[in-house]
Amino acid sequence: MSEQVSELEKTVQGFQTKSRFSRLTFADQMANLKEEIKISLQILKVDTQKELLTLMEKVSHLEKVVPQLVQMVQMFYCDIDEIREALKIQIPNQVAIEEKKRKEMEEAMEEEEEEEIAQIAITEEEEQEEEEEKRDIVETWEELKLDNTYEISSNYPYRVRNKTTKKVLKPFLNNVGHYNLNLTKFGTASMGKIVASQWVQNPQKKTRVKHIDGNNKNNRVSNLEWYQNILNTKQQHLTQI
Repeated sequence: MSEQVSELEKTVQGFQTKSRFSRLTFADQMANLKEEIKISLQILKVDTQKELLTLMEKVSHLEKVVPQLVQMVQMFYCDIDEIREALKIQIPNQVAIEEKKRKEMEEAMEEEEEEEIAQIAITEEEEQEEEEEKRDIVETWEELKLDNTYEISSNYPYRVRNKTTKKVLKPFLNNVGHYNLNLTKFGTASMGKIVASQWVQNPQKKTRVKHIDGNNKNNRVSNLEWYQNILNTKQQHLTQI
């Protein structure tokens, strides 16, 4: 029994010793935790101070930059105002210039139209005068030398008509731009050759007619001339030899 009591006392003492050791360990842990918290707070304080300093530097920089930005914005708006004022002056001037140009163009076009109308009127008057002159001139006819079944008028533009029926022949253009007529006896002949045969002297008996001004439709007597083809002349000379 005494042995059991002594073992129980040893067990209680051991438990008390362990409990005391546990309390000491917890106290140490708390102390360590407090120390760590203190260190963390110090580190946080330092970091916060650094961040505050950086922030203050940025604010200070902004305090310097913002006035410059404000000044630049004010200058920008001043430039815009100057441009707006300049445009107020220039735009009306440009509109006035364009309007002036438009009026000048309209006036020029009106003048051209008036000139054209006046020219048309003059042309019509001249045509009327020519028609009246033609009516006043008594048209005469004479026998056509190339074909005596026809007559030719003495006034330009020359006309050819049937001597019996008095029907005027209608000329037609050939492929080289000459007015031609179909005569009963002679056959097809150009108007130039008909007129030249009628009134243009041809002592050398040349066979071809040319228009002096190069206009094949201008068959006035003064514009016609007889000529001989060089090849034909050589052939005739060889024949005579």
